[in-house]
Amino acid sequence: MVKQQSKWRFCVDYRNLNTETIPDRYPLPTIDSIFHTLCGKKIFSSLDAIRGYHQIGVREEDRWKTAFVCHRGLFQYKRIPFGLRNAPSFFQRFMDKVLGPLRWNQAVVYIDDAVVATDTMDEHLAALKQLFDSAEAVGLKFSPAKCTFAVPSLVLLGRKVSGAGVAIWKDRAQAVEHLPRPTTLQDLYHTLGLFGYYRAFIPRFAALASPLTGLLKGWRYECADGQSRLVNTEGKAVTASKVPIPWDTAQQTSFDTLKRAITHPPVLAHPDPAKPYILYTDASKDALGAILHQVHAEPAGVTVTDAIPDGPALHAMSAPEFSSDLVRRHWEAWLAADPHFGPILRRLQATSTPDDEWILKQGVLTRRLDDRVALPEAAVPFVMRALHDDRGHFGFTKTFLAAKRHFWRPSLSSMVRAWVKHCGVCQQTKQVPKVGELDISKDSSFPFEAVSFDLMYGFPRAQSGNDAVLAIHDLFSRMILLTPCHKDITAEGIAALVADRVLRFGWRPKRLVADSESRVSGSVMASLATSLGATLTPSSPYHQQANAVERAIQTVQTVLRAMAVDSKAYWDKRILPAVELAINSTPSLTTGFRPFDLVFLSHPDVVHAVFDDREHSGVHSFDERLAAASERLKDAWSAIDIARKDQKRRYDSRRAALPALKTGMRVFVRLKDRP
Repeated sequence: MVKQQSKWRFCVDYRNLNTETIPDRYPLPTIDSIFHTLCGKKIFSSLDAIRGYHQIGVREEDRWKTAFVCHRGLFQYKRIPFGLRNAPSFFQRFMDKVLGPLRWNQAVVYIDDAVVATDTMDEHLAALKQLFDSAEAVGLKFSPAKCTFAVPSLVLLGRKVSGAGVAIWKDRAQAVEHLPRPTTLQDLYHTLGLFGYYRAFIPRFAALASPLTGLLKGWRYECADGQSRLVNTEGKAVTASKVPIPWDTAQQTSFDTLKRAITHPPVLAHPDPAKPYILYTDASKDALGAILHQVHAEPAGVTVTDAIPDGPALHAMSAPEFSSDLVRRHWEAWLAADPHFGPILRRLQATSTPDDEWILKQGVLTRRLDDRVALPEAAVPFVMRALHDDRGHFGFTKTFLAAKRHFWRPSLSSMVRAWVKHCGVCQQTKQVPKVGELDISKDSSFPFEAVSFDLMYGFPRAQSGNDAVLAIHDLFSRMILLTPCHKDITAEGIAALVADRVLRFGWRPKRLVADSESRVSGSVMASLATSLGATLTPSSPYHQQANAVERAIQTVQTVLRAMAVDSKAYWDKRILPAVELAINSTPSLTTGFRPFDLVFLSHPDVVHAVFDDREHSGVHSFDERLAAASERLKDAWSAIDIARKDQKRRYDSRRAALPALKTGMRVFVRLKDRP
């Protein structure tokens, strides 16, 4: 058979041998995976393994399997011949091992064609050296005539790849331009296979090819005895080369349109994973379709306002006159390449009627009804920067009204909404609806089941040296325990104070809620929680509802300031215990009970300090006091449940549900004064 460069390749018919060969399922790389690896690279080199399979030997005991007869006698191969079933898979595995760690990072290989692609020349030279060293180690040789080194663009698998994107190779496009129309079923299969290989470059491919693919209905290929054959709906095998196909105006139009699309293709830009994607979908009774778009930077030499044509839309954005030929060429090129406006533009350039929805004004596609300008997809980032980024970063409504007034394109509102939603400046500077509903599922149901603790600062230095307070808050009874300390207290010191104030009374919390500061949520406190069989839950920063002790701290600070006016030097010894007693002896607005009443069986109050305890306690025996305490707990739990549900209702009314966050998502974290 004839191969490239008008040379002959010797092949043997190994169909019988291949039928008996166990297939090697090692996969060949897909076209998409190859070009995805080359995405964004700027320097390319291609290498072709000389004589391909013939570089690898056949084991002596297996050579008889490759024997063939010709007019010169009986021969058998010492090297792997072309035509063996597993030759491609074997050679692909061999080449993948040669690439080693370069594979899928800086190099790809498709059987015997290897490509090295990098961003810089230094990286390129290092990758080439690594590849040559690996090839030399196994005796692999490359053909100098078929190697290309350090070029900005490269032809690979019928496509031209460069730093700008992927395009159809011009030689292949010219071959398609002279492609004759198919006359038999076999010709049609070959033609659609060729067109389908480039379907990524053809918008609405399925719809355009529908008149041709419709001719395949009622036929299918099936495999039998290792051979593919064409059968009709009755299962009768036929010869595809002998089955004529009907041909009408619809088929000719489809054929010509697809050829024209391939000979004048767009350049598919490389995706940038750092930028948001926009997925457009469509469906009809004939086909399903989807296009993945992405906003890229504007071409060099064209500013945002320069890219917008003259007219009301231009003056609305205070842009300069649309007189630059460069700008006009960009806008017209964008229109011609647009999946929606391209066909309309080409039709109007050929002929137009008075009832057309669109008209051409100075080469700009304009709606006859309202004089709005057609907005091609490629011009979206320029227009949106002018209407949104350069005009105060208004929200969706104002931006959409500005765009709608002067421009038209399908799904304009969705496009504007996506742009505003992904605007980084808006996300960082604007007040957005807070997310995250109040979780009351983990509320405690008995005293000291869950406690929260935090450090309080800003106190004057007492004579003992204390200038801070560790506050421990029981989430059920609302009891608060206040312990003076130094503001530089260590995590070990905090753990010791928590153990002293809580554990010595026999309370064993099941949940510890700590501030997000490392001293109260780090490894030391985690060890304390583990020893108690409890869980340590760091609260969210700047979120008082997440840590109840922070709300109680406000009350403590208010009371402490009021009571320590005349005794600042001894506030930690004289005033702080009195503040703790006052808070715990006062009924909570949530439960209706004093914290003491819910934690202890009985506890004296102000009345008991003046009068006899037994006369004013209301109960006398231990059983009666125990029953009364049990009732207080039930009543308190009911009151807490009602209050928390009401709090959740009011809280959730001002917030949105927390979105589902996944690993790899980019989010903004509020830092305030944190580094």
